[in-house]
Amino acid sequence: MAINATLQALLEVVAADVPRLARLLVDHIGAAVQQSRHVALRDAWTRRRKRFQMEFETSLSPRLAQARQGQDPFRRRIVSLDQLSLVDEHQALQDVGVNHAAKVCQEAFSTELFQLNNFFSALEGMQHGREPNWLRPALFAQAMAEALAGHDLTAEQHYQLMQVASPCLASALAPLYQSLIATLREHKVAQLVSTSAPGRQQPNNLAALQERVESGPARSAEVTVLPGMRSQGLLHQLYQRVLADPGLSQPVKTELSKLQLAMERLSLVDPTLLRDQTHPAWRLINAVAAYGSTFASVDDPRLIDFLNFLGQQTAALINAPAPSVQQFDGLRRLIDAFIARQVRAVQAQPSAAELAKMARERQRPTWTQLVHDQLEAQLVDVPISSSLRRFLTGAWVDAIVHSMVLEGEDAPKVQAQIQLVDELIDSLMPLPDEASRDALRKRLPDLIRRLEAGMENVNLNPSQRSAVFSELMTLHGRVLSGKGLGVPSLNPSASPDSQQDSRHDSRADSRSSRLDAESTLQGLLAERHSEFGSVWASADVDRSMLPTQPQGLQAGEQARADQLWIDSLQIGHWLHLMAHGQWRTSQLAWISEDGEFYLFVGQDEADRQSITRGALRQLYRSGLAINLEQEGVVERAIHALMHDLG
Repeated sequence: MAINATLQALLEVVAADVPRLARLLVDHIGAAVQQSRHVALRDAWTRRRKRFQMEFETSLSPRLAQARQGQDPFRRRIVSLDQLSLVDEHQALQDVGVNHAAKVCQEAFSTELFQLNNFFSALEGMQHGREPNWLRPALFAQAMAEALAGHDLTAEQHYQLMQVASPCLASALAPLYQSLIATLREHKVAQLVSTSAPGRQQPNNLAALQERVESGPARSAEVTVLPGMRSQGLLHQLYQRVLADPGLSQPVKTELSKLQLAMERLSLVDPTLLRDQTHPAWRLINAVAAYGSTFASVDDPRLIDFLNFLGQQTAALINAPAPSVQQFDGLRRLIDAFIARQVRAVQAQPSAAELAKMARERQRPTWTQLVHDQLEAQLVDVPISSSLRRFLTGAWVDAIVHSMVLEGEDAPKVQAQIQLVDELIDSLMPLPDEASRDALRKRLPDLIRRLEAGMENVNLNPSQRSAVFSELMTLHGRVLSGKGLGVPSLNPSASPDSQQDSRHDSRADSRSSRLDAESTLQGLLAERHSEFGSVWASADVDRSMLPTQPQGLQAGEQARADQLWIDSLQIGHWLHLMAHGQWRTSQLAWISEDGEFYLFVGQDEADRQSITRGALRQLYRSGLAINLEQEGVVERAIHALMHDLG
């Protein structure tokens, strides 16, 4: 798209200032780190100092180039359907660090950023949601986070570096933002936008709104409420604000308008309706509005099905003899259940393999120990060399577990690899006659081929492979020649017959032990099936309107609050999430059975994000995971009405 001349001038100012900004950051961060008491941070900065300037510019320049082409540098990159990026605890902590740095800068340049936000919002033909400023502090915070990153840093150390560097970024950005505002003035744009940020917003409090209505007349000609007006009058005005919300499509407004009659009837018997915006009736309105507003098209079959369902339930509510809070709460639960069913109805098959693999990956250490113990028990009395025993209880265990992670605990490939150990042991046992040895000769090529395939899974190096096959060739050669294994017997003083009986008994015991171990393994590793769905939800997020402040609770209280919030998440819930440095509005589509993995899906079918439980806890604690209804249509209506009342 064509670039606005003023925008082009702003981008040129930033591009020209990048080298100065990088050099200044090096000096400021160095001084701040030296004052820090953390020796590890000083060591980390010493290793990064030489390359920081180059990596900061390398990270920032492509984003500026994208902006010069008329593209939002914050635009989300969608991965292919068969690739899922995982936000784990490390990535979540990095996002928290970026957000912290951006917040520090936003507080330092509130007036300048308010003017820039207005300028970007006013650019003709640009549709970038409610936070359109391409040059907001997050752009520079992300570049700084990437320049400070390194494989030798833990997530906690990187976060500590970001905290130390955040004031440095604010200091370094001061001249830049002053230059940007000067450019607006040069292009005679500054007078077209507000020169000061708005004051502190009134809280979205329904009780305060009712008190305002009762205490005096409105100062706006648009508001007709007067002191002492009836509750129905306030309800009518508030409901009109809800229906006027620009984020609602006409079909959703139509269905919500049908609920107004039931709300008015409820207000006659339930005075708390107009005192508490968390009342089940208002939560119902928020839920309908939030879900309905996420569809890009009013012709979407899923939206039509949802509104038809809502219409049927609304009719039953309106026709009820006496409305009650329980009926509204029940309808809300029915809606939640309908959304969950609708989510599951569209299976996220493109993500199935990746999701299952992620869930199984966490079981790798446990499975490795179980399979190792099983093979140890199976081989305890088998007369093989120590090197071959190490291979079977080491590399071959890794091969089996690798297959379990990729394909499932009881996949045919896993069973075949476990069975291969039995066959290999049998192939090394003395054979009584030539016919048995001839049968072994025919089986060996397939046995060796399957063994080679298993080695490929664990990238066994050529020398190790060669050693294993060389030993097997020697041992099989002795068996096929009728000489036996040629390894020490279990009891050298025993007679040959007793040795053979002993080996027979040990093999029987080994098989029994193996069967018991297999039974235990299958019981513990029974594959668990989890349903997951593909849904639609994507919206640009106005981060300035989100309550992205940490909870500020005591450690124990915070842990309980985290746990309660995570336990409350259900399939179908909508959240604002910060992931990989970008805000997204997504719907929870899948939860692993052990509750360790969550899949969120946006409106684009490829906009999928998997997040671990620990990462969600960190994001919530830092205000970067927010329920969509925390700032819903009802709260916006309350705020708009209070503003009109003056």
